[in-house]
Amino acid sequence: VCFYPIERVGKIYSILKHTSHNGYPVIKQSGVLQGLILRSQLITLLKSKKAFQNVCQHVQGCPNVSLNEFGKYYPRYPDVDTVNLDNSDKSKFIDLTYYMNLTPFIIQQNATGDRVFRLFRTMGLRHLPVVDEKSHVVGMITRRDIVKMEAGGSESVVHHMTSNFIPETDVELVDIQEDTPMKTPELLP
Repeated sequence: VCFYPIERVGKIYSILKHTSHNGYPVIKQSGVLQGLILRSQLITLLKSKKAFQNVCQHVQGCPNVSLNEFGKYYPRYPDVDTVNLDNSDKSKFIDLTYYMNLTPFIIQQNATGDRVFRLFRTMGLRHLPVVDEKSHVVGMITRRDIVKMEAGGSESVVHHMTSNFIPETDVELVDIQEDTPMKTPELLP
């Protein structure tokens, strides 16, 4: 599951309700990795509502949500069920650019399992986006994947770990309030 740099609040909320992932790649329309955002960051943005905007465009200037707000919940971040949004909130947008990690560690899809393991161990990673030669996101490796790999004693390649990954940028999500399909917004170039 991937997000675009500018996303509809309702889509973010729906994805958080229906998935348990803790890290999400942020991609450009072309599929090229732009950054990584954490579940805890998204929930903080939804709860504060300060980053909501009525138009689908990049926000110039300083971010609306301070670092203090992100630290307020640390280390026990609230669950998405504690977020209260009305229908007008769900139709707004959030520019994720100011809040995501713009330089996450990444790994090429043809890397070995040993290389992945060393990178996780030495850097203390929790999420590792997998990209192809053109920096398109083709997968995500988590600590759970590393544990599975070690338990099996496999020297499998990253491709095997991510073979079922499909970036779900055009997934039809259901609006929980209205029980109707939601569409991903068309973003400005």
